[in-house]
Amino acid sequence: MNEPRSFAESSGRIVTFVGLGVMVVGVLAMVGPQFTGSAVTIVIGVLLIIAGILRTAFAWVAASWGDALLRFGMGILVILAGGYIVANPGTGLQALTIVLAIFFALDGISAILFGFRLPPLSGAGWIIFSGIISLLVAIFIWRQWPSSADWAVGVIIGVKLFIDGLAIAAVGFTVKHIGAAVADR
Repeated sequence: MNEPRSFAESSGRIVTFVGLGVMVVGVLAMVGPQFTGSAVTIVIGVLLIIAGILRTAFAWVAASWGDALLRFGMGILVILAGGYIVANPGTGLQALTIVLAIFFALDGISAILFGFRLPPLSGAGWIIFSGIISLLVAIFIWRQWPSSADWAVGVIIGVKLFIDGLAIAAVGFTVKHIGAAVADR
């Protein structure tokens, strides 16, 4: 009967440790938002280069020459876009920041509209509140642009990682204590 308890406790400790690690990475991302944003932008550029290479390779299996040329041209365009982003991460980060502001604005509007369609006792207020916060974040990023490119992506990724780490650590803590409670029965 002691075996399940030790398994739950060790698993809970590991998950809690992983959660704490993710929280630390989140804090580091928030402390160095420019570095985080640039790193994310470079990764996106590299992914675009890989996607462009795959698109150009896909052109060779096209049914017609016209289709092949179009696919090849689009693949080259994606490679060039990715290369430009990798070579100029500051410009890519500014574009990514605008996309982020647009995302928060659309997310906020849709959450508010959805919240107003829910019955009052279903947590609609929290959904509307979340939508308002998203809209405020979008407005704040937009009004500070282009200087918001220096911090917005990194801070938002850092906050997300911190919250995810907190949730993971809470799950690990719970698993540890549930396992102990079950083993004690």
